[in-house]
Amino acid sequence: AEHNSCGGFELIVALAYHLEWPQMITNVIKELIKSLKRTKAFRSCGDYSDKKGRDEFGRFTTEYNQREEVRANRFESVSKKRLHKNWKSMNIIRDQGKTLERKSLAILSLPVVTTNGNIRTVDSALGQSLRHFAGYDYKQSTITKYLSELKYLGISTRLLKQLVTFWKSCWGEEINDLKQGALLCYYIDGNTKAVWSSKRIKQNKVTMLGKVMGCLEHVFIHDSFGHPVYFETYSGHAPCGEYVLELFDKIEDTIEEVPGSRTSVNRVLVMDSAGNSVKALRAFASQEKYHYITPLDDNQWNERKALRIGRASRYAYGKATLREAVIELEDSQQKGCLIRTRAVKIEWDNGKTTVLLTSLPVGAVGASEVVRSYFTRWPAEELQFKSMKGVVSLNRVAGYGTHEQAVAKLIPRMRRLKAQSEIEDGKRKMAPDLMKKLETYRKKLLTHEQEMKRIEKERPREFRLLRKHQREWLRLQGKETV
Repeated sequence: AEHNSCGGFELIVALAYHLEWPQMITNVIKELIKSLKRTKAFRSCGDYSDKKGRDEFGRFTTEYNQREEVRANRFESVSKKRLHKNWKSMNIIRDQGKTLERKSLAILSLPVVTTNGNIRTVDSALGQSLRHFAGYDYKQSTITKYLSELKYLGISTRLLKQLVTFWKSCWGEEINDLKQGALLCYYIDGNTKAVWSSKRIKQNKVTMLGKVMGCLEHVFIHDSFGHPVYFETYSGHAPCGEYVLELFDKIEDTIEEVPGSRTSVNRVLVMDSAGNSVKALRAFASQEKYHYITPLDDNQWNERKALRIGRASRYAYGKATLREAVIELEDSQQKGCLIRTRAVKIEWDNGKTTVLLTSLPVGAVGASEVVRSYFTRWPAEELQFKSMKGVVSLNRVAGYGTHEQAVAKLIPRMRRLKAQSEIEDGKRKMAPDLMKKLETYRKKLLTHEQEMKRIEKERPREFRLLRKHQREWLRLQGKETV
């Protein structure tokens, strides 16, 4: 048997083939290429071949990069580069289905065979494990070209939409067993990743770290069983509330059909308190296809906002008293803009109070069903989503460095700058710009050292044991034999 340090990932590859994930990716690519070949741009792209700046074998030379038009368009968006792209020169146009499957599996395996998904490390010893997962030992150049060609094809939007159909087919038997009721719920949830980068990046509050910093935010759509069926990634703050309806516009053709149902159902989007803005509620009020259920924050409820509060009734599925209400909310960003909506006030027997907002008509869905639909979210979606985030480390970003890694380079830089200076009368003499740079490095290093001391003060026992073990390890060096 051949040893493979990443052999456990073969179980994921086997599961992917069992669910026919590689075949799904290949079919989407083939369909897109098929539609591309029908276009006039594809048929005419091979009429002219630009050989300026290439050698006799067609390979690029340094002269190509020095061309004025190449340098001017180097950082143009892909959408503009597509207009002049020679589609027939791409390998993906000629690749067979099995080849596309192997390359897709290689992309799936990148986080395992590389350091933080960095493609540059594919050519290392660990990257050779790709032949166990993808069936071929692909190198960095091949994977980079494959990803670049997928980007030119604009495959991402189609893949995200196809994922809805893919997971729907995977969970088909479970969905067909769904007990038909008055509501068909979709749960909207988000996840924020902290991004440690010195580059300019949009910022937002990262709850798990308790501060505002650069981040990426995912918005997930889950079905009635808590399965994530669609997601989008945003830099910084993800547009919630009224923009959720735009996400459903992209996938409504796929989710429109309700398996086994011959009657119409009420489609409800269950959101957390991030979706209770007046702007979002007005967006829902302007259409009739989707309803919402979202809670009010504790500081948002006030008896003065209620136009009327109904009689008390017991919650049919728990220990609580429910009251129907109608309240008015004012837009915090647009003073004087009001919206009137239905609310259900929940007075729990343990003394707590919760208020839910919904656009569902009172005559169609009772208060108990509204409350049940919202609080079913935790066992159906929240707990399952929490375990998924822990298993796949969804809260971490692969491929980004940290500030601590950048600090390690400061000392060598300071040494090189000091080597360019001279000491006269006990004072350092060097160019003003270099002196300013040296002072900047010194301040960064001092800030880092102060942070290290602060961490050591918070955990004195752990660091005392660490220093003790370090001394013991040094004492034993060179004493392996007697």
